Amino acid sequence: MKFSLDILIPTYNRKEHLLKNLNLLDGIITDLKINDYVKIIVSDNASSDGTEVAIIDYCAAHPSTVVKYTKQVENIGMFKNFLYCLEVSDADYVMLMGDDDYCSKEYVKEVINAIENLGVGCVLPSFKAIDVQGVAIQGGRDLNAKRRLYRAGVDNFLINNFRAHQMSGIVVKREGLYEECITRGLSNLYVQIYWVADRCLKYDTLHLPDYPILVTQTTNKAWSYDCIGLMGEIYENYKKLPISEKLRYKAERRIVTIQSSRVLCLTNPVKQLKIFLAIMTHKNTSSYGRIMLPFVIAPIWIREFFLLLKYKLSKSK
Repeated sequence: MKFSLDILIPTYNRKEHLLKNLNLLDGIITDLKINDYVKIIVSDNASSDGTEVAIIDYCAAHPSTVVKYTKQVENIGMFKNFLYCLEVSDADYVMLMGDDDYCSKEYVKEVINAIENLGVGCVLPSFKAIDVQGVAIQGGRDLNAKRRLYRAGVDNFLINNFRAHQMSGIVVKREGLYEECITRGLSNLYVQIYWVADRCLKYDTLHLPDYPILVTQTTNKAWSYDCIGLMGEIYENYKKLPISEKLRYKAERRIVTIQSSRVLCLTNPVKQLKIFLAIMTHKNTSSYGRIMLPFVIAPIWIREFFLLLKYKLSKSK
């Protein structure tokens, strides 16, 4: 192996999930014999559940796997904790993982193969939803898709950047990313979309859905959705990229189409109108988007509204 990989895990008050994840990753790293090239970076956002003691004990019991642990003096917020992991990494590549999300040995092995043999700058997984007990539930993305290699450029960016909304398992070439985040003033809950978008524009990307990441679904989140489903947070990443207004709009239109549930309120037309207005006036929406996005969302709303109405009528018979 001619490259290094850091697995970045921001964490907060999820000691049991984190330890489960570390044990799983330790087994993967050991089985694949990649201890010399792969380490784990954990940034603890001032947890109060005994995470620090648990990690110290864990590291003492698992000396063969390098775990670089930092406990923040105070809670610095989700974005800064996330970015800190990238700041302290010195590896060629980084893999993002939620503290309660889990990858497989097969996925890590294929990631290594892709970097070594294809020279990609980005790898994007599929994911399968699980509950807090680890039991598979309904939900996921790209579960029946086939792997595909995308060449660097605009098409790669437009097709794949939305896949970064779920961070776990994403692998990107690290060089320059932290510096870009600081220089461009990025500060949003989906900053990994910028990472992936930037890498897709510059490097080949492998979409690798064969071994889904297991993503825990929980209501215990450090953030909540606004009336436009945090679409403005996503749009900030497009705004900060060195791309044209027209290309920004194309990215905005694509993600609002694919993830339309973020901006739909089927049972309340008045609230839906407020959503249209919020999209049009948001500071991160492109000049094209301010005019066109409501006309993109409206047909989706009409279609989904009538599908809902049809379903309710069929249930009433």
